Amino acid sequence: MPWDDRIDAIMSWIKDKNKPANLVYAYFEEPDKTGHLKGTESKEIQDQIVKVDITLSDHGMDTVTYDHMIHLDKYITNTSYKSIVSGPNVFIHPNELNKFDEIYTNLSKEANTSRKFNVFKKDQLYYRWHMKNNTRLDNLIYLLAQPGYAFWDKYYEIILNGTTKKNFKVGMHGYDNEEPRMRAIFMASGPAFKENYTALPFDNVDLYSLICRIEGLNEPDRRPDGSIKGVEQLLSNKSDGTITAKSTTPIIGILSAMLLHAMAQSL
Repeated sequence: MPWDDRIDAIMSWIKDKNKPANLVYAYFEEPDKTGHLKGTESKEIQDQIVKVDITLSDHGMDTVTYDHMIHLDKYITNTSYKSIVSGPNVFIHPNELNKFDEIYTNLSKEANTSRKFNVFKKDQLYYRWHMKNNTRLDNLIYLLAQPGYAFWDKYYEIILNGTTKKNFKVGMHGYDNEEPRMRAIFMASGPAFKENYTALPFDNVDLYSLICRIEGLNEPDRRPDGSIKGVEQLLSNKSDGTITAKSTTPIIGILSAMLLHAMAQSL
C-alpha cells in the first residue's frame, strides 16, 4: 500500500466521529529495507531517510562487508548439524546429540581465536536476554556475531549475484541489544509527558508498560519483560501519567524512535 494511502487510512480512523481511534501503530518498511540491501552508509538509504522525513524505527543497524561474513562450513561439517541463520544470529542443532560437545568445542575455538562471534550453550545465555528458560532452546548451540560481522547464508548469495565481493555491503541488526549501534532515540509528546525533558536510557520493552499507563489499561497477570520503573521518569508531574477514555485531547506523539547510528554521523 502506498505511504500516502496508509496515512489517509490512519487519519480516517482517528477522525471517525462514531468511534475515533486513540492509539494507532503504522509500519513503514523504509529505511530498513534499503539498509539491509545497501548498508547504512549508502546514498540509497540516505535518500530513503529523506523520503520518510521522520526519525522512526525499532532498532539500529550496522554495515557488513563481504570480508566480514562468517562461513560456518569452514569450522564444522555442514552435514553434522541443521541451522537457522538470521544475520548475526545462528541456532545450531546437531544431527546427533553425542556430537553436541564436539561441535560446541570446534566453534568455541574459532570464536576465541577470531573474536568475530560468541558461542553459547543454553545455560550460558545472559539472563537479560530472557531466553534462558525457553524449552525451544534445548539441545541448541547459539552463535551471536560481533557488530560488523554476520553469518553467511543463501540470502546474501542473491545480493552478491548483483554486485562484486569488493562492493558487497549489507545492513544488519540483531546484535546484543546493549551494543551502542543497536540503541534507540525515544521521543514523545502529549499531556502525559514532561516537557523539554532529556531521559535517562531505558529498555524498549518498557514501552509496553508505558502505553498501558498512559491509556489507563491494566497489565496482564503474565508480566512482560519490561516494567514501568524505567519510564516513570518520562511522565508529567502534573498528572499520574494516564489519559482517561473521556478525554478529547488529541495525543500526537512518536512513541518510539530510533535513528540509525551510522546515518546520524553522515547526515
